[in-house]
Amino acid sequence: MRQIEDLHQRPYVSIAVRFSDPPRLQDLDRLVLEGSDLDDIRGCERDRCGLRLSGDEIDRLGRRIAVAGEQWQSAVQEEFRSIMFDRVMTYLVHGNDGMAPYEDHDRPVLPGVEFEAIATRMSQEKLANPAAGEYLRRFPDTHRDDVESFLYWSRERLGAEPIATITHVSTIPAVRDEQTEMVIASRQVFATHYLSASLSLWRSPGRRQLVTDTSCMRDARMSMSFWDSGED
Repeated sequence: MRQIEDLHQRPYVSIAVRFSDPPRLQDLDRLVLEGSDLDDIRGCERDRCGLRLSGDEIDRLGRRIAVAGEQWQSAVQEEFRSIMFDRVMTYLVHGNDGMAPYEDHDRPVLPGVEFEAIATRMSQEKLANPAAGEYLRRFPDTHRDDVESFLYWSRERLGAEPIATITHVSTIPAVRDEQTEMVIASRQVFATHYLSASLSLWRSPGRRQLVTDTSCMRDARMSMSFWDSGED
């Protein structure tokens, strides 16, 4: 798959790194939060945080800051990489059911539920293939030898704040009009800002068609859902 190479060519992606199989904590060594994120984390409390984190993750970071003293920034970087790694490992074992809620505001957001809503909408769209949505909804309980997949993390800037993300990419064979096509599905596993869930589908071979649907924070002030198509 060329997705990682393609990502590096996009102006809003500063870095994208594929996880090993199986993932290793060292895969995240190049992940560095910016100063604004560090300051936000330092002021984080449950139900009031500048990053999209679970309550347990907020508590973990707070405990590290409390004992780190003047070295709190490096301690936060290290703990955040551990949190990202834990998110990956939990997702690989439990899929949607293992995705921790975002508890940065007074109303928790369940990313697994948000993704289910997106997959349902896409399965009803002309361009979306039900096989892709079904595989991702039931991952990892549904095993298919013909599906190739991997996870990667990235640093992106889609709005005012830089985003750290984890994404699951799968290439899924599907039959359409009596012909086999490859559906490339890219779904969000985690994001520090703006996004609650996201799913993009590409088709090949022949005329490339792209569908993206995204669930955003109400106050994100950005539109992230779009439809596009074009030639390969």
